[in-house]
This record gives sequence, structure tokens and C-alpha cells, in this order.
Amino acid sequence: LTTTNVTKYLHNPLLREGLSPWDMAWWNTYPTVIFDDEADQFKLFYNGFASCPSHSIMCPSTDYPVRSNFPATDRAIDATFFAVSANGLNWSRPALEQVPWPNRTSSRANNIALECGSADPNRGVLR
Repeated sequence: LTTTNVTKYLHNPLLREGLSPWDMAWWNTYPTVIFDDEADQFKLFYNGFASCPSHSIMCPSTDYPVRSNFPATDRAIDATFFAVSANGLNWSRPALEQVPWPNRTSSRANNIALECGSADPNRGVLR
């Protein structure tokens, strides 16, 4: 493990919430960035909400972000998301095919790495 000094990037934020309907809200994202020498890329894991039911007290207010165009989900999803970058400035969110969204029988084409609180200990584990 090699650590280096951190310099504030003037064009923040590098990532924004709400760019995809499942990556809708971030509170205390607890981001973790590692550099994978074998893949020659940075890897970012961060926390957020992939659904915010109206009855949830943990999600932002009902207008943040505007959710009128988001599909209904069959569960509240706190998630760990994944992104990659070659230079640490330009990030992409690859489809991991790990966790179905918005419902348990839906597509897995999203960057949800782990569905937090799932009863299945293997659900959403990166393979």
C-alpha cells in the first residue's frame, strides 16, 4: 500500500448523485478509493440510496432528488456502489450485474456492488 498527498481538485464534484435512477441519493458516502495495479485503474466504492420509499426516515426529503420519474421499488435499498477511473478524475460506473433493480426480478445492469441489509449473505458480493 502506498499513500500520497491529496490535493483538492478545483472542478469538484467528480461524481454526482442522481445520474442514474438507482444512484439517487448520497449521505455520508464513506468513499473508499484504491488503485488496482493489475487492472491499472482506480476503484471507488461509495454508499448511497438506490431507493427512497416515502415512509423512509433515512432518505432525503421527497423532493431530493425529484423522484417523480423513478420506478417504484419492492424494497428499501441502501447500497454500496462502484466506479472506476484511469486517472482519478474521470469516473465511469460499470454495469456489475450483481444486484437487481428496481425490483428483485429486474435487470442487474447497474453499478450496485452490494445491497446492504440483504438477508442473502452472497447477494451483491463482487465475483
